[in-house]
Amino acid sequence: MTNMTLADGALRPDAADLTVNFIALNGVRGAARHSDTLHEEASGIHDDTIAQRYGYRGALVPGILICGHTMPALVDIWGEVWLERGRIFMKHIRPAFDGEMLTACFRWSRDGSGDLAEIVVYRDAVAVAVGNASLPDGPVSVPEDLPRDILPIPAKRPLAEPGILKPGQRLFTRPVEIDTAEHGLALSRLGGVSEEWPYGSIHPYVYQHITSHDAIHSFVYSTPGIHVAGDTQMLGWAEPGLTLQSSGHVVAVYERKGHHYFDTEQLVQTVDGKPIAICRRTVIYKAREAKVNQ
Repeated sequence: MTNMTLADGALRPDAADLTVNFIALNGVRGAARHSDTLHEEASGIHDDTIAQRYGYRGALVPGILICGHTMPALVDIWGEVWLERGRIFMKHIRPAFDGEMLTACFRWSRDGSGDLAEIVVYRDAVAVAVGNASLPDGPVSVPEDLPRDILPIPAKRPLAEPGILKPGQRLFTRPVEIDTAEHGLALSRLGGVSEEWPYGSIHPYVYQHITSHDAIHSFVYSTPGIHVAGDTQMLGWAEPGLTLQSSGHVVAVYERKGHHYFDTEQLVQTVDGKPIAICRRTVIYKAREAKVNQ
């Protein structure tokens, strides 16, 4: 996955070609929890009590929601073709909290392979996410080593624990029908600049949400997962009315400063095997707990 850190000279609001303001909303708030013991997988770090256990002042806004707010600007600038073969990467370097006003800054450029955009999302003068997007001049193919066969979620799932989780492990899926009603719920979860989505296609946030759900439900976790970075490559036009599912695998497993991470790669596809998008994600699957003085 692309690695990006904010350095001196990075894009600032006063040097941007375009800025978009939006309110970061925690779309998990108010959502129904699972009825079983896996309820932390439904809300997890997006719940105040759980987030505070890991040193945050409150529930984190899901990173894929923040990324989703940047997508309308990309379609407005590059056209609906971006929804057919465009790509977006975003790394979340600081948490964002419910109700905060954020500003997405864009700077456009071009290289020999297509159009490019640098993206930085700010809270006041503090960057909370950095990324980039692109519109390649030609179509993108599916990597040959990306699994395409579908594996349903088993009754007994493997553990996501250091020493147990390994690269190459397969991810499972639950097919979901993205009809008009389901797509409308996704847009309302985003809110703001994405709630009005006039393009006729499925919002790419939906692909990120499906793959996030499938990765969560592929394992049993001892701590809530924290989305760190995502890289989404569209492969074709898709409209509400499709039933989508994913196939994929764990690409890498590693530890940094007490957090345990994995990288995943997943193919979003229709039930008849048409490729729709590739989603690559970096997630903290086992977080270190904060040391809090009681």
